[in-house]
Amino acid sequence: MGGSSSKNDFSNQIGTGSLGATSEQELEIDADMNMLDLRLKKLTSLPWDLAVLSNLQELDLSMNSFQHIPDQCTWKDGHLATSLTKLSINQNIVNNVPPEIGEMKRLKVLCCYDNRITSVPDTMHQMSSLTQLSIYNNALTSLPETFCQIPQLQVAYLSNNRIAKLPDGIGQLTSLRGLYIDGNLLTELPPSFFELPKLRELTLVNNTLNGVPEKLGSMASLEELYLNGSCGRKPVVVPDSIKNKKILKDCYEGQI
Repeated sequence: MGGSSSKNDFSNQIGTGSLGATSEQELEIDADMNMLDLRLKKLTSLPWDLAVLSNLQELDLSMNSFQHIPDQCTWKDGHLATSLTKLSINQNIVNNVPPEIGEMKRLKVLCCYDNRITSVPDTMHQMSSLTQLSIYNNALTSLPETFCQIPQLQVAYLSNNRIAKLPDGIGQLTSLRGLYIDGNLLTELPPSFFELPKLRELTLVNNTLNGVPEKLGSMASLEELYLNGSCGRKPVVVPDSIKNKKILKDCYEGQI
């Protein structure tokens, strides 16, 4: 794991005060805090002392210069991996999500949009509490099949990536209520997609679908469907099954 200082050189307890200099500044930390906002601090790394904050539930590292998710967050022998319920690291220069992310068993919300992420690991299904993933405006080209096994995932923001294909087993996401995958390179939806039992909102805007699947109209839970530009440069032909259900929100017959 990357980290400029050893993870064994901090004390087991820390009091209120400075937690070490990072990027020419002192971070004022209270050992009992449950939220820590470090946005716009010009950070590239974190002090290892953070790993002992056993009460910290929400950590915001957005708008800094991190190239990866800090090891302190995912280290299985530290406290953050088991205490954090929300991690935000938006608008940095992160290029991947590490396999160790699976150690974050209590994390409910992971926000890492506006980065340079090209892939997510096979271990995300180990995140047994994850309900929301915001990873839009990145450079993802695919999702691992194990992505379909994230047990509690309810909302996935995947817009504006380079995803050409959804995993075959996506129908296993039985808690999924919202899927936002506009601005990608999808040409079709896998058969299991239409088995998603709780999907309410689906955004397919600006993709390259070969056609609008008629089976979308048979998804009982679907309430809002966005299709504008979903077939690339081809006109969008809306099947009667979708028209009759009145779930279409932004697109009319033949609209490009």
